[in-house]
Amino acid sequence: NAPDGTPTNALLGYANMLLKTMEDVRPDLAAVVFDAPGPTFRHEAFEAYKEGRQPTPPEFKVQVPLIKELSRDLGLPVVERPGVEADDVIASTALSAARKGFRVVVLTADKDILQVLDENLQVMRPVKGVSEFRLWDPKSFREDYGFSPGAMADYLAMVGDSVDNIPGIKGVGDKTARALLAEHGSLEGVYEHLDEMKPALRKKLEEGRDTVFASRDLTRLRLDEPLREEDLRLEKRKEAELAALLDRFALKKLAERLLKGAPAVEAAAAEAPARAELSETSLETLLERDGLALGWSGTGNYPQDFSISEMCLCSDDGRFWKGGADAAVLEKISRWAEKGSVTTSGYKEICAASPSLLKDSARVWDARLAHYVLHPEVRGNGIVSASPVETMALWDTR
Repeated sequence: NAPDGTPTNALLGYANMLLKTMEDVRPDLAAVVFDAPGPTFRHEAFEAYKEGRQPTPPEFKVQVPLIKELSRDLGLPVVERPGVEADDVIASTALSAARKGFRVVVLTADKDILQVLDENLQVMRPVKGVSEFRLWDPKSFREDYGFSPGAMADYLAMVGDSVDNIPGIKGVGDKTARALLAEHGSLEGVYEHLDEMKPALRKKLEEGRDTVFASRDLTRLRLDEPLREEDLRLEKRKEAELAALLDRFALKKLAERLLKGAPAVEAAAAEAPARAELSETSLETLLERDGLALGWSGTGNYPQDFSISEMCLCSDDGRFWKGGADAAVLEKISRWAEKGSVTTSGYKEICAASPSLLKDSARVWDARLAHYVLHPEVRGNGIVSASPVETMALWDTR
């Protein structure tokens, strides 16, 4: 407890967990998302949602504003969105970013988020206090559960959740739910094969049909609530406010760790170096240069139906062009790239979307690949978007 009696165990635990994650992942973009006060769409759909949940312990409740304050002082955006839960915002943002080619890591204790695991999206869940985590990806999920991550909402709907007051199917537990989903893939698949079930199980499934599909509406996370990229920008730490907060609650060890330098946080929030002023020009003018930085945005699921939707080219003196990636544009850039040099991030994704765009890999500097070579143990180094500012920043990686 602090000198005034305020409990600080949750604040300290959160700080240690956050700092470890920042040091391990070193994100380019990040946010801390909280549930907003008030009901959500799930309460409107099911009046008894979370009805039996125990009230938040007062000793934890008093620390939530402090956790938010610490996050802001460290330069992290703090987000609350009324009408939906934090998990909906996290899932929407994480999956949207992953499908654009970003490497995404979600830190949460909530297993619901596992339903959005993706090739570029991993989930870190604490397994022991705040110092040990398990890193989940689609492969480890399938090995553990026996079915694909996308069926996690179906599984949770089948087994129910007493904490959130989600009923599930009476008499169907973890083992049965896993076996059914491993064999049939989804609730729809299970019910399409009811006639193959043993009579006792078939009866349970038939009686729980309406309930389980209604429950899945509650367990399935929304994917239409993504944060904008600008909402995820890390800011410079507020040193004075941070020092005052740590002093107020006598968090001496944490102060020693933070105020004497936390490289991961400081590096992520450091001020950008001075760059040339940006000025827009034509694509043809830029393609007269020998070297260009290339930023891009993608759509679709990588790698199957992934495509580049928008591009930005930027010279080292700040001149840029930004536009759509139609066939004519790709052809012009491809011809230029036969002799010009390209600085980009995410060459693998570019090749998947447009194999003929940058055919000569010897002429390509991939900032993300360079980051991996230097720090192979670190995940989360994102891909630059088609923003002129971010594309210009690629020159600093050379």
